[in-house]
Amino acid sequence: MSARVPVVAVAAVVLGTLLAILGAGESRAAAVCSNTLGANDWIHCTESGSSDIDIDLSNPAISTSGAADEGIWAEHTGTGDIDIDVTGGSIEATTAAGLRIRHDGARAIEIDLTRVAVSTEGARDPGVYAQHRGSGGTGIDIDLTGGSVTTIGSSAYAVAGNVNAAGGASVSIDVRDAAVSTAGLRAYGIHGVIGNVASTASTSVSIDVKRGSIIATTGEDAHGVYGLVVHSSSKAALSVDVTGAVISTRGSITHGIYSRQSGEGGIETDLTDVAISTTNTSSYGFFGLIANAGSRAALDVDVAGGSVRAMGARSH
Repeated sequence: MSARVPVVAVAAVVLGTLLAILGAGESRAAAVCSNTLGANDWIHCTESGSSDIDIDLSNPAISTSGAADEGIWAEHTGTGDIDIDVTGGSIEATTAAGLRIRHDGARAIEIDLTRVAVSTEGARDPGVYAQHRGSGGTGIDIDLTGGSVTTIGSSAYAVAGNVNAAGGASVSIDVRDAAVSTAGLRAYGIHGVIGNVASTASTSVSIDVKRGSIIATTGEDAHGVYGLVVHSSSKAALSVDVTGAVISTRGSITHGIYSRQSGEGGIETDLTDVAISTTNTSSYGFFGLIANAGSRAALDVDVAGGSVRAMGARSH
């Protein structure tokens, strides 16, 4: 006499088999440190020795939705460089940064993005952010050619380099033919800063925006281009050079270009064929400030062509 198998047991076996078949080809998301990404993978690299972190990607499709799951995250505490090169593709992050790169050692950070679409959504979740906190090195070099960087959230900078390193580290940001946009309180479009360190005369903050670039910010205190030297004893120079770009801001106390020098170095600004517009109160097209009362440094501004429209009370 044959045994009877309960219908429930048969159904469970069939369901399990179907799930196994369907899941056989499923690709699980993972954080990897590799130039070869699987579906749903993102980059997560750490190094503490003398080796470089070297990431070279072509047409990635990176998308993350977890808190602190940056599209590309790299941290070095040793004596190697961090070099990130991405051509084409997209990097999307919700509740995390698109790229967050940090060096606590003594070498350089270099980021080169060509025709990449970067987007983030979340407070303090920048599009492209590099921070150098080590001892010396050449500092931070960010190059953005083509493509776009879009952020939504307070303090979510689109492109930013921040040096808090004693010694000779500098910040250099170059943007060419790219679209940069932010929406949020203090969400700067492009931000270069040497922080609260007494940097030497060889250091600098240099921001260069080339023809074809469009920078648009919406939100209070959300400057389009913001260069900053913080420490009163810093000798770092601050320079902003914009050619053939369009910069627009919508928000109170939101300047098109803001250069603030609190150290002993000067400010140099060159604007050629730039169209700047601001909308709302106390928002200047260009605002340069030597904030160190004891400084003898110069604030030089050269303007050739272009236009400035400040549409708001107490705006210039």
